[in-house]
Amino acid sequence: MTRFNRYLWPLVIGLPVVLMAQAAVARVHIESETMIRYFERDTATDTDTAIVPIYEFLGIETEAEEGADLSLHLYGWGRHGTSEEYFRDDETRGELMYAYAQYASPNSAFIARLGRMHVLEGITNDTLDGARVLVNFNAFFAASAYAGQPYSLEKINGRTGDLITGGRLSHSMGALYDVGLSVKHLVNDGEVEEASTGVDFVLTPPINFFVQGTSVYNHNVGTWSEHYIFAQLFLGPLRFEPFYQKFDYEGFFETGKNTGAPFHNLTESADVLTVYGATLGAYYSDTFKLEFKGRDYSYDISNESANYYSAIVTGKPLPGLDIGLEVGRMEGDSADNRYTLFRAYAYDKIKLGFISGEFLLADYDEPILGEDTSLFASLGAGVDDIFWGLSAKLSADYSSDPYFDEDVRGLLTIAWEYDK
Repeated sequence: MTRFNRYLWPLVIGLPVVLMAQAAVARVHIESETMIRYFERDTATDTDTAIVPIYEFLGIETEAEEGADLSLHLYGWGRHGTSEEYFRDDETRGELMYAYAQYASPNSAFIARLGRMHVLEGITNDTLDGARVLVNFNAFFAASAYAGQPYSLEKINGRTGDLITGGRLSHSMGALYDVGLSVKHLVNDGEVEEASTGVDFVLTPPINFFVQGTSVYNHNVGTWSEHYIFAQLFLGPLRFEPFYQKFDYEGFFETGKNTGAPFHNLTESADVLTVYGATLGAYYSDTFKLEFKGRDYSYDISNESANYYSAIVTGKPLPGLDIGLEVGRMEGDSADNRYTLFRAYAYDKIKLGFISGEFLLADYDEPILGEDTSLFASLGAGVDDIFWGLSAKLSADYSSDPYFDEDVRGLLTIAWEYDK
């Protein structure tokens, strides 16, 4: 355990305990999800070895009595495997995904968090051990800031010299629009690994129209790493949804120690991916919907491109029953990007729970490694509210494609919720 962790965890756990001890806890919410997976893999000493890992996901939220405005949020997971060879002698492990104490003023004009948290705002999507503050100055302006040690770098040469800071300044006008300016600065082992500035906006005028977008500039590379814009236009039963995305791999994936080998290769390629398209939907009623989708993918450096078009029909022929059918066509430059796709699914909400099924088939124009199809099939069933907030789901999946002869998987999920 690093020195930071030795000081952090007594603070993260001890502070909320002290605060809750001083104010009666008015609400406790516990969520538990136990997952038992099954699949087969080849190991160094055997083939088709059965792997049955068990996962536990546990979340706890507590709130102090009304008027105290204090709360505690904890969420973590653990795993125990059944094959030392497959899990590389690390059968049992777990992580604390977030554990923070929060104070919120009665009108939410001031919100402060301390501990391990996930920050998702503006251009930031990171988990850190530190603090975050949000201040709503009035109905039109707000600002937030965070600082701490990035959780993603914990296992890379320790945490000495690791720091992440950033924030967002925003202006809004009720439900009409919200626009923000964000900054993010990430230091790994004393070296600047990421320095970005971005703008984001959401526009909802008093007509049947919605648009949002984001642009991020990477100061390390000196280029725009990402552009994204999405819109919705409602015309009676019709809905039109165009979008545009552009990724500069050199600026988007970075080249620091925190970047995995596949992303290093993408960064070094210096390629630029542009994706644009639209969805046109006809929603005649709650029981029948029709959608047409189109997507265009192009790469600047590799000079490859692909187009995907599909038609989707969904409906509710009976109460509680949802069915859907999709037929699509991918037309690209490489063999694995030229195929016809068929997909069908059904979900039936029954008295005790649900039954579901899905089937997907990709038919390639020419064989890939001797195979000309990819197949996926899934069956599932679940039971709701067995007793005391307990529910269960069971699913079985089968897949076969040019890169994997066949794969059979099973998953049993047992969930439990408690509210006080």
